[in-house]
Amino acid sequence: MKYTLIIIAVLGIAGISVAQPASQAGTASAQFLKIGIGARPIGMGGAYTALSSDANSMYWNPAGLTGFNGTQVSVMHNKWFQGINYEFLGIAYADSNESAFAFGLSFLWMDDISVTTFSDPLGASGNTFTARDLSFVFSYGHQFTQYLSLGASVKRIRSEIAEKSATTTAFDAGAKLSTPLRGLTLGATIQNIGSGLKFVTESDKLPLIYKFGAAFTYLDMATISVDIGKPIDNRFRVNAGGEFVLLDVLALRAGYNSANELDRGMTGGAGIKFQRIGLDYAFVPYGVLGNSHRFSASYRF
Repeated sequence: MKYTLIIIAVLGIAGISVAQPASQAGTASAQFLKIGIGARPIGMGGAYTALSSDANSMYWNPAGLTGFNGTQVSVMHNKWFQGINYEFLGIAYADSNESAFAFGLSFLWMDDISVTTFSDPLGASGNTFTARDLSFVFSYGHQFTQYLSLGASVKRIRSEIAEKSATTTAFDAGAKLSTPLRGLTLGATIQNIGSGLKFVTESDKLPLIYKFGAAFTYLDMATISVDIGKPIDNRFRVNAGGEFVLLDVLALRAGYNSANELDRGMTGGAGIKFQRIGLDYAFVPYGVLGNSHRFSASYRF
């Protein structure tokens, strides 16, 4: 019971912000921080707070870094819609039942954008600009008891648009609880705690997000996972997903993300594991905006 209370306390830090109304939509900066890492979590609808147990945990829940033993390298390419691309490179080291460390780099970039003005609404001048976002993260996790792990991350964030840029630092905190019921885990995180990005004289807050999740795995074959999240700039969100593993090699996944209202929030994906190598793919449709394809790979040694 006391461990469950600790997880609830993690969600309660600065909890008054949870009451922010949906009218806050669009008021937070650095929206790229909401883009998930790893094709496996995305294929399961982003329901990964209680399930995280690999290098991708540095994004989803740093407490999950204690879920494996050894060193893992993870990379991801996200072919997003409208010419937007998102890349990730991370490395994590974990000593089972002890401490875990991880370093990661996320980079969002897009095609050149035409400069338009009132006198040139079609951008006939040929002038262009671009926008880029960068995040460097260091995460630490520690398993305090047989059941409870806690973790934290510090992120250095940089955002650029045209010739203007802004930088800031943010923090994440997370907890993961293995319950006495075999296969059932609980998790909680707070993401993006920190001051906002300031361009010239204007400063916008970061997309602070509270999440609570539960996951159940049966015989290492079938998994279901559910997250409930509250972004500071929007309504509550529900993420849910499932995974079925065949012969400990092929994984089939499906999920739902209520934040994606453009195409009913459905996601799908698959993965292949061969010895120390894992390859994963996720597909997320965004209606008229197009489709998102995520490819990720991991190697353990």
